[in-house]
Formats: sequence, C-alpha cells, structure tokens
Amino acid sequence: MTIRDEVVRFAPVKTKPFGKRIRKKRSSIAAKAALMTAVMLAGTGVITLALWGKLSWPAFGYDRSAFAETTASVPAAKAARSSQLLLASIDDHATSTHLFETPDTYGVYAVTDGHLIPLAPLPIRVPDARVAISTPISTPEPAPLPSGNLQFAVYHRELATSVPDSASVRVVAKVMRATSFADGKPKQVQVEDTWAVRGGSIELRIAPVATNREMILIRSADPAFTLSPGRYVLMFRNQAYDFSVAGTVSDTAHCLERSELQDGTVYSECHELPAAQARL
Repeated sequence: MTIRDEVVRFAPVKTKPFGKRIRKKRSSIAAKAALMTAVMLAGTGVITLALWGKLSWPAFGYDRSAFAETTASVPAAKAARSSQLLLASIDDHATSTHLFETPDTYGVYAVTDGHLIPLAPLPIRVPDARVAISTPISTPEPAPLPSGNLQFAVYHRELATSVPDSASVRVVAKVMRATSFADGKPKQVQVEDTWAVRGGSIELRIAPVATNREMILIRSADPAFTLSPGRYVLMFRNQAYDFSVAGTVSDTAHCLERSELQDGTVYSECHELPAAQARL
C-alpha cells in the first residue's frame, strides 16, 4: 500500500454545516404546524355549518319562530295574529313610559288625560273589604275628577326595592237618611256630610314604569273600564286615598240609610236614589 492510498483512506469526510441542518428542521416543523392549523380551521368551519340549523340563537329576547313566521309560507291569518300581539306589547310599553312626567314630590296620584292629580289619604283606618262598612267619616268630598276612566300613579322611594302585590278601589257611600223610632213609630231625618267606606272592592293591576324604578302604575286589566260618578277610595298598602268622579250618581251603591235600633246602628243600601244627587 502506497502513502497516497493511506492519505485517501484517512482523509476527513466533509460534513454539512450544523446550522443549516437546524434551519431546515425548523422550517419543516413550521410547515407541519401551519398545515395542522389549516386542517383544524377547516374542520371547525364544517362542524359549524353542519350545526347551524340545530344550535339555539343568542338570547336577545327573540324567538327564531318569530322570524320564520315572516316568510311567505306562513298563512296570512297567523301572521296577522302575531302582528296584533306585537302591537299590543308595544302599546303597553308606551303606556308605561310616556303617560306623564315625574312629579316633583312623592305621593299617590290619579292620572287623567295625561295630568297627575294628587290624592289625599283619609284620616281613618279602613277595615278589610270583607267588612260591610267602615266607621262614619265627615271628611268633605274632594273636587271631582272629570272622567272615571282612570289610572293611578304612586311615586315613592321604597318602590325601588319593594312593590306591593295588589291595589283596589272601594265605594264611599253617602249616608242620606237616618231612621229612628219613637213610641214604636219610625221617624226619618235627612243626614248631612256623613260618609262610609263600603265592603267589597274592584281589584286593580300594578305595572312598573320603565323609566323610573320609584314609580308604579295602578290600573284595571280592562283599558275601557270606567268608574261611574260617585266617591271612592284607592286602597294601597292598607291606606285609603280619597277621590270622586264627576257626574250624576246613578248607582244605589253610593247611597246608604241608617237605622237606629235597640240593638245598635244598622246601615243598608238605599232602595232608590234621592231625586237630586249630583256631581258638578
């Protein structure tokens, strides 16, 4: 073996630079990661499209069926009913927010023609509606409201955290005649300025005022409900608030007769109204 052969056999092998191998390896890893990300995104898109018709819509207060009912495939009658319900809901909301301005002071008010009329409390404790009649009162009748188609507004700081479940209206009847007995014979006399709150009640609904948490509306479930002429109280939180409705009294519920008997005083509804009993 020659020296040349030995040199060739032991000559060092040329290797590629280490840095180039690392760069190529990193490039390969990055390419694989990009490919994997693309595959995942594509799969997510396919799954989303597949589930689109099955997933619930975001909770914005709408029902998908409401949108579906706007298509031409829905019968006209059904679409009309949906529109009526929507309009009724809008009207209710408008009534609760735009009837009147917030009053300057806390209190209980009658709402008539967009105006607030403050109501004064009666200076007596009115018994439960199951009791036929309250103790007599001599408080003068308040100035009458022009219409019996009324709502009521209560404005108080406590309403922001506590709202009663109910409110009602009760009749305040005037004692027109009194009958006493002398020697076994009845004697009738006219009675002046004596009233009493009658048993029974007209139940009302309570609604919030969206623009003011310290205020509520009290109204009948029937928008067309109207109180007949006469005197009434609004019962709210066991307190009676006095008001009257203008016009000629036509309901005998607003008229009482008093009889003085040996066993005590008895009140009864008038059989008929006096000839002249009117409100201005």
